[in-house]
Amino acid sequence: MQQTQADNEVEEEHLLNFVVNSLGDELPIDLGENVEVSADELYEVLAGASAGGTSINHVCET
Repeated sequence: MQQTQADNEVEEEHLLNFVVNSLGDELPIDLGENVEVSADELYEVLAGASAGGTSINHVCET
């Protein structure tokens, strides 16, 4: 059976959530009070750059 695009997107979303939650458990970050991003957002960028074989800068720009 061939998966549809929607199925792939759901699986990617679940995988990203797993990675972000795992990183949050293993590498907690205290960002302080005046930071405008969350630790989860930083983990998403890091995971996206790693999975895509690209730079963090590129992920942030896109």
